[in-house]
Amino acid sequence: MANEVVVTEQLTGEMVEAGRQLIAALDSAGIPISAAFWLYFPEPQTWRLVLASTRVDKFGPRKVYHNIQTVLLKLPDSKRLSLSDITVVENNAPLVTSLRKALGLAKDVEGVRLGGNTIDGQYIEKAYLYFISPAQRKSAVSSWATST
Repeated sequence: MANEVVVTEQLTGEMVEAGRQLIAALDSAGIPISAAFWLYFPEPQTWRLVLASTRVDKFGPRKVYHNIQTVLLKLPDSKRLSLSDITVVENNAPLVTSLRKALGLAKDVEGVRLGGNTIDGQYIEKAYLYFISPAQRKSAVSSWATST
């Protein structure tokens, strides 16, 4: 594991590419991700890859971290992030909801960088976005509505 991507105070191209490859691998494994972005945390002075998923809502973060670890172990060492570099959150976590309100209708937000922004009351020191999907799919809403 000596070849893992090193997460530093500066967001590097290697980190961005490792995040992109993990997101693609999660998609291939059938793990739904509704939002993905790097977020800078000033207190520990580090970046974390934030992944929002309906699976966190349904099964809890521990199960989702386990699923991610399984996928991480299948990636080549040179492209692998550490599980400690990743944060999973619920689909409607406050920051995700704020980003969705501000950017959710944009077709493509990959590569958008935010810095020193306040969106819907949420301060973002620094962020790099991959994507923010709509909060709910119509099929999920309609199936829920018909089952009640």
